[in-house]
Amino acid sequence: MPGNFAFPNIEILQHLKRSTNETTKYLFQSGVPFTRDILDQLKAEGYKYVQVRSYTFDRRQDYMEPYYFILIPCKADKANKKGLGIYEPINSEILNEWTTESSDMKVLISYE
Repeated sequence: MPGNFAFPNIEILQHLKRSTNETTKYLFQSGVPFTRDILDQLKAEGYKYVQVRSYTFDRRQDYMEPYYFILIPCKADKANKKGLGIYEPINSEILNEWTTESSDMKVLISYE
């Protein structure tokens, strides 16, 4: 019935926003430039994927006009379990290109 819809609790929404902001802040603070040496190290340590998150210049998460990419290494493809996120295989050509090309876009690696 249409009358049974309940709006989310405002405290829960505020906590989620705070949690997202704290995660984003942590990722940027701990992120380092993505290089060939780091890619080789991830392969040696057994990582199979990286989760790709993109952010605008003012650090809002956005996939339409990215300025930053933050890569988060994963040993398994979490996308198959949750159906969410963008995951790139560690051996992909895109990751290889990101280690060698310099562009206006910043690529960082961070551990969650």
